[in-house]
Amino acid sequence: MGKTFRLFIKRCCLFATVFTLFLVAGFSGKAKEDETKRERILFISSYSYAKSSVKLQLQGLESFLEDKAMIDVIFMDRDVVHGEDTLTAFSSVFSARIAENKRYDVIICSGDEALRFTIDNRKEYVPEIPIICMDIDDNALYKEAVQLKNVVGFNNKGSMEKNIRIATTLYPNTERVVGILDDTDEGQRMRKEFMALQEKFPNLKFVDLNCGEISTKQLGKRLQGISKRSVFIYMCCSKDSEGTVLSPKKSMEIISENLEVPCFAMTDETLGYGALGGYILSYNQLGRIAGKMANNYYNGLAFANTGLSNDMSFLYVAIDEEIARKYNVNIKNIKEAYQVINHKPGFLERNKDKIWLYLILLVLLITGIVLGIAVYIRHARDMAELKRARNIMENASEHDFLTGLPNRNKFMHDLGELINNNAPCTVIMIDIDNFKGINDNYGHQAGDEVLVGLADRLKNFEATTFMAYRYAGDEFIAIVRSIQKKIVERSAQQCKEMFVEKFQVGDQQMKLTGSIGLALYPNDTADMEQLIFYADEAMYRVKKGGKNDYEFYNSKNL
Repeated sequence: MGKTFRLFIKRCCLFATVFTLFLVAGFSGKAKEDETKRERILFISSYSYAKSSVKLQLQGLESFLEDKAMIDVIFMDRDVVHGEDTLTAFSSVFSARIAENKRYDVIICSGDEALRFTIDNRKEYVPEIPIICMDIDDNALYKEAVQLKNVVGFNNKGSMEKNIRIATTLYPNTERVVGILDDTDEGQRMRKEFMALQEKFPNLKFVDLNCGEISTKQLGKRLQGISKRSVFIYMCCSKDSEGTVLSPKKSMEIISENLEVPCFAMTDETLGYGALGGYILSYNQLGRIAGKMANNYYNGLAFANTGLSNDMSFLYVAIDEEIARKYNVNIKNIKEAYQVINHKPGFLERNKDKIWLYLILLVLLITGIVLGIAVYIRHARDMAELKRARNIMENASEHDFLTGLPNRNKFMHDLGELINNNAPCTVIMIDIDNFKGINDNYGHQAGDEVLVGLADRLKNFEATTFMAYRYAGDEFIAIVRSIQKKIVERSAQQCKEMFVEKFQVGDQQMKLTGSIGLALYPNDTADMEQLIFYADEAMYRVKKGGKNDYEFYNSKNL
């Protein structure tokens, strides 16, 4: 018995082992299969991971893609190492990476050197792979790149000029603009762009403060001696004359400690570390947009023919409220819409939850008293009858008696609320073709049967964004709480399909058609009456063009 039992246990263990290996192999195969389906992206940076802008770009890229893609990263480290030998060494690393992976779906180039290397070696290494370029300072290189096939880029220029305009708005007595930069290639390119702006601001004197020519201590003293009638624009300050490496955070802290006026920034690297803010380039958002474009391309959406991205959400105005309070800056003078960081809420804002609680309790108390008095004065049955009568009156004022649909008054009210709340929506005008002939040939009762039948079909729509109304005579109208192309076109098609099934007219079934016109708010117009008129005009174009179809007032606005 003992020997037989041990043999049974061994066989069970063997079976469990084989079954486990089978499951592991299955999951492993599935994982490899999933991995092959994921997008492969090569991110080439001109700099190293130590540079904060690179970290922010990668964080943005990874936060959008998450598990949608596999991202390989190569750093050229050109902010530290230069020369042909290092470029040759990088070329070897690059070719080895391409040979190892054999396939990339998209290449993302960050910085001038990365883009220059990639397009110069594109035919040899990556002839057909699409390229997304960003954070490009060399405008000539940028223009050259975006003319190539399957190359798209972000034009992130212009924030320097916009920062100067914001600064001079807040400080109208400004006499000169000081650009804080260093003697790196990036710093000198910025200096060239900065000095070129002198022509656009002839009443201001432009001065550059090169952190690479002085020590960190000298920088503090130099800042203390500058006139208050100056505004400061931080561009870059990565290394001083003694070779001390400074992060954007550290350099901004040194600058803000020694200035008597706030310093404006151009990127999100320095926000929260002493800069007032300004027109900001978000490296994080830049990475997210690049990730979105790479994912769209992978899913079959080709790059635009222009090679230029229309998404400019990586540029925005941001203000550090804590720094604004420190320097008594009236940020309400800023004309552009802006985001606020380090916001310090006021008393009402801090206690809004409690205040609302007190208001709710007060309202409940008053409501209870009113209801108590009402119940005491009137009998409960009288109150119920009064309420029932009120509901009947309200329903009659807002609904069509024949079809049961909301009426024209209700439609005007609902559309007015949407427009007052700036909620995008679409108006659909529906008219039954040749309806007069039904009344003339079969009588008004038959016409009423058709109207009720069409209303019933409108009521059966399942879309939560769709609401139909009886507008007038044989005209129905609907509101779609969206202007998204797919949603609106699906609603229009459903309206057209309502006429596919025959209508019961008296004791026979009749084939009817409808003419349908659509107008979009706010794309076509922001005026309610004009919006209805446009939908009606589009509907009449369908009637004149042969009926039994739908048409947008302006399909280009869809």
